[in-house]
Amino acid sequence: MKLVWNKREKETQELILFFGGWGLDEQIVTHLSSDTSDICYIHSYHLPWKEDWQFLEAYQKVYLVAWSMGVWAAGNVFENNTFPFTKTIAINGTLSAIHDELGIPIATFQGTLDHFSEASRDKFFFRMLGSKSAFQQFTPPQRTLENQREELAFFLEKVMSLPTPSFNWDKALIGNQDRIFPIKNLLHFWNGRGTEVHTLDAAHAPFHFFENWEQLLSV
Repeated sequence: MKLVWNKREKETQELILFFGGWGLDEQIVTHLSSDTSDICYIHSYHLPWKEDWQFLEAYQKVYLVAWSMGVWAAGNVFENNTFPFTKTIAINGTLSAIHDELGIPIATFQGTLDHFSEASRDKFFFRMLGSKSAFQQFTPPQRTLENQREELAFFLEKVMSLPTPSFNWDKALIGNQDRIFPIKNLLHFWNGRGTEVHTLDAAHAPFHFFENWEQLLSV
C-alpha cells in the first residue's frame, strides 16, 4: 500500500483516513478539503507496506472512509485492530468485494483482468464516473498500465483466498447509479448487518457531489 498525506499539521487533533479504489491515486478526492482535519490517503494496495498505524494514536478523532475495493482493503487491514475510530464509512463497496451476490461478480472481475488494456481501463473509468462531463473533469491517476494490472491481479488473488473481513462499518453509502458494483449486490451485502445504509443519487465515484470532507461525513 502507498500512504500519501494531503494535509498534516502538528496541532491538528482530527484525521480523515481514506482508502481509495483500484487503479487510482489520491487525485480522485484531492478537491475535498477540511478546515479541522488532517487528510491521509491510501492506495496501490499491491505494493509492500512499510508503515505501521501508530500515527493514528496522535489524534483524538479519526474518521475512516473507504471506497470501492478500499472497503475490503480497510476491513482486512483493521479487522484485528482495536483502534477506536470515531466514525467508519464505506462507499460503494463491500467486504465481499469479488462475489456473485455480494460484490463484483467473479466472471466480471476475471474478465477485466484477462482483457485489461488502456482502452478497457478508460472504459472502466467512464463507467465509474457515470457521465461524459464527469469523465472530462477527471484527473487520471499517475500510475502505469502494468502497475494497475498488478493491483487487479492482487485483488483477485487475495479477495478470493482470504476469509471475508468481519470489520464493522457504521454507515454504508450506496450510489443508485453504480455501474461497477451491482446495486442489488451492495444492498444484499449491507442490509441486516447493523450498518446504517444511505442511498445517493450518484455513480460509483460520487465525490464530485461534495465540496469538502465535512459534507461527506455528515451524509
